[in-house]
Parts: sequence; C-alpha cells; structure tokens
Amino acid sequence: MDAAYAPLLQGIADQQSAMRDELIALSNINSGSFNVDGVNAMCERLIALFADLHPQVERIEVSPFANTADSGELRQRALGRAVRLRKRPQAPLQVFLCGHLDTVFAADHPFQTARLIDEDTLHGPGVADLKGGQLVMLQALRALEASPWHAAIGWEVLFNPDEEIGSHGSAPLYAAAAGTVSFEITAGHDVAQGEVLGTIESPELESELAQEQSALQAMTVDYQRAQLDARQKALVAEETLEKARIDRNAAATEQARTQKAFDLGVIPEIEVMRTQAALDKAEVAYKHAQSDRGLQTEGLAFEVDAKRLARDRQALLVKDLDRKVDLLSLHSPVSGQVGQLLVAERAYVAKDTPLLTVIDLSALEVELKVPESFARD
Repeated sequence: MDAAYAPLLQGIADQQSAMRDELIALSNINSGSFNVDGVNAMCERLIALFADLHPQVERIEVSPFANTADSGELRQRALGRAVRLRKRPQAPLQVFLCGHLDTVFAADHPFQTARLIDEDTLHGPGVADLKGGQLVMLQALRALEASPWHAAIGWEVLFNPDEEIGSHGSAPLYAAAAGTVSFEITAGHDVAQGEVLGTIESPELESELAQEQSALQAMTVDYQRAQLDARQKALVAEETLEKARIDRNAAATEQARTQKAFDLGVIPEIEVMRTQAALDKAEVAYKHAQSDRGLQTEGLAFEVDAKRLARDRQALLVKDLDRKVDLLSLHSPVSGQVGQLLVAERAYVAKDTPLLTVIDLSALEVELKVPESFARD
C-alpha cells in the first residue's frame, strides 16, 4: 500500500467508535418512505454531519408519490426532501456519490431501534441499507479533503427520499438551462435507459459556450506567442553573453600582449594600464551579461507559466460549459415508461424546471384490501 494512504486510512479506522454511535443515532430516526418528518430529519442530520466539509447544500422538494387505490382512484402521498451536497464543481476530476434517506420500516412498524448484538454486530432499521453507507461516504470524503489531492477533485453527493418505493418522486428530469423544450416521446411511451427523450434549445448557453471557446483560442495563441517570444529573447540574451565573452577574451589577449611588450621595453607603462582597464571593463560586462541571461530566463518562464495557467483555467470553463450543453439532451435515467410530460411542447422553461417523469416498471407497489372472510383463502 502506498505510504501516502496510510494516515488517511488510519484516520478512518480511528473513527470506528464514533461511526458506530452515530449509526445507532441515525438508525433510531424512523425514516420510512412515507414518514415525511422522519425523512426530513434524516436530511437535516446528514447536512449537519457533512457541514465540516463546507459543501454547497441544496434541499430539493420532490413530487408526491402517486398510486391507484383499489377503488380505482388516484392517490397521492407526500414525500420528504432530497438533498444535494457539492464541492469544487469546477475541478477537473469529479466524484458522484448517490444514496437514499428512506427505509422500508414505517412509523408504526415494531422494528424501530438499533441494538448491539456483539462488539462487531449492530442490528437496527437501515443500518446496512443505507444509513451505514451514508457514514461510509462521509468518512471517505473527509479522507479525501485531508489528502494532498483534494484541490483537483470535486464531488457531489445526492440523497433521495424515496428509493425504497421506486424513486418515482425523485425521478423527474430537470432542465439544465433555460430554453425551449422539444420532446421526442409522448406520455405512455416505452423507453430504454439512456434513450433521448427530448432536447432544450438554449441560445444563451450555446452563445456563452461559443464566446468562451473563442476566448480559449485567443488565450492558446497568447500562450504560444509567449513561448515564441521567450525563445527569441533567450537567443538574444545568449548572443549578448557570447559577445561579452569574446570581448573579454580579446581584452585579455591585448593586455597580455602589451604586458610582454612593456617587459621588453618596447612600449610605455601607460599602454599596459590602458589595456588592463579595458580588460577589467570587459570582465564586468561579461558578468552582467551572465546575470542578465539568468534573470531573463526566470522572468520569461514566469510569463509563459502565467499564460499557460490562464489558458488552462479557460479550458476548464469551456469544459464545464460543454457539459452543460450536453445536458440539453434529455436522456432517460431508467428503462421504463414515460409517465407525465410536465410542460407543453415548445414551452420556454426556466433552469431546474421539472420536465417529465419516467416510471421504472421493474418495481411496483400493489395495495389490496381483502375482506376478513377471505383472509384464510
């Protein structure tokens, strides 16, 4: 195992007792799917537990649960809230975690409290599905936030309130941006998971993407120009240094020649002094040229890095807008049947407007009333 992970994993292990105590507390909150107060209590408790991670918190109201009573009448039952927690949505890497707040045990069910069977076994409503999983997500994200890699990784956690009854209330697809919606299906249409259900025309978002793509191209050119300028200036600095070196060598040769001539009595001492001064001047010029080249190299590197960072930041912005534009195509989250179209064809919708529902037919709830006289049949 990489040594970098060891303290993070040990930190999770050190939380075992605290996690157990918190799991008991969560298990003792009844959050049966139709216990709205209990589900909302779970929602608020998880928001409090995740608070030390400082996420963006979004509480989401969901559609009521609709089913048909044995009288043939459509019955609607209220559901609790969903919650979405996000952090660093602009990061280049993204992690998505999803779970649910509800359990199968109603408020009047006899199974209501958790108890320890032994040191390693806890028995209680929802301890495995999914209140224990909620705490696993929390500890994993705490470890991520404590790691040296957290700045490059964004995350989103979504808890829905009605998973145990098929997630019908939290299944609506939401508009990714304001625009005009066009459907390719009708209510009752059978759909496969991933099938395109419609599109949203959003000129504003598409125009914003085009503008930011143009800005990215301009920044890419600026970065490439900065690289070219850096190479050109580096060549000039190198040429200046080379000339200074040649001048210093020439001055040294001239000084040596005049010194020999003076030693032979051919020329006066003043000539030796003149060539020595020229050599000293050439030495200073050479040292300055060396320093200038070093400083210029560092300065040019900073300029190029600044252009590169600006380009990379713009590239991330364009990538996020690309993602939003991709979301303008509505894909079915499950295989099933289109329930309701919640807006009219070609309607202009605001961001996050519910558009339609898709019913997962792999799980159904059937409610029957049987007369006592037939109970034994």
